Amino acid sequence: MGHHYLPRFYLRGFTTGNTVWVHDRRERRSYPSQPKSVANENKLYSEDIEQHLANAIEDPAKSAIEALRLHQPLDEQQREALAHYVIALWKRVPEGRARVYSGVPEVADSIRQELHAELDATVAATPHLADLAEHRKAQVSEVIEKFKIEPPPEVWHQNLTRDSSPNVVAALLSMNWRVLISEGADFLTSDNPVFFFQNEGIGRPTSELSVPLSSTVVLWAHRRPAPGPLYFTARPEAVRGLNRRVVFNATRYVYSQRLEPWMLRFVCKTDHVLTRFIEQ
Repeated sequence: MGHHYLPRFYLRGFTTGNTVWVHDRRERRSYPSQPKSVANENKLYSEDIEQHLANAIEDPAKSAIEALRLHQPLDEQQREALAHYVIALWKRVPEGRARVYSGVPEVADSIRQELHAELDATVAATPHLADLAEHRKAQVSEVIEKFKIEPPPEVWHQNLTRDSSPNVVAALLSMNWRVLISEGADFLTSDNPVFFFQNEGIGRPTSELSVPLSSTVVLWAHRRPAPGPLYFTARPEAVRGLNRRVVFNATRYVYSQRLEPWMLRFVCKTDHVLTRFIEQ
């Protein structure tokens, strides 16, 4: 068993007893498992990062998640802890790692250009160092190319600390939070459970974010005027729409509390239409 990118406490919200159903989009099959056995990879984090995620992110948010699962109000401390948790959940999954690594080549090439420019400036001032400078430029290029192909884990790990994205956490806290409750079909979750429209982020007037917290509870954050209660019963079409978001976001795995005949077909569809939700 490796390091969990979805915390086991989180996955227990999608279990019956200790069983969670796994729907594998790649292999097009469903099978039962347990939170301890899924959503993990060997050597995913350093031990320091694993302890940081457990102690600084997961433990402080447990009371908030439990409260929402029991349809109870949140105090400000719980709300802040949950905001850090949600942003960490967005960053700590394999898709979050891929997102960070996708930006490495551009950054690496920029660093190479800067270093080469510094070496060229040195040669301009001291021409007799030209041969040495060319040798150093070749060494720099070799190191940069290796960095682009195999970025060190620290590039991603430093993005997982509690204080690495204060502006993103503040943006989430400034949104209007509502909790949608399903009284019929189950909410699904996935190996990339935090959804928002990528072209909008979470800072625009039309931004919204959703993340399932159990098979019956989804946190929905948006920026429209939102007077009224914290909790709402989700209409069947809203449940389907939120589940489409989960499936659209999934890298490979979708998880559910129960096995229903519609689930694998739904998970393996490729034409899910993303929808927005308007409070009534």
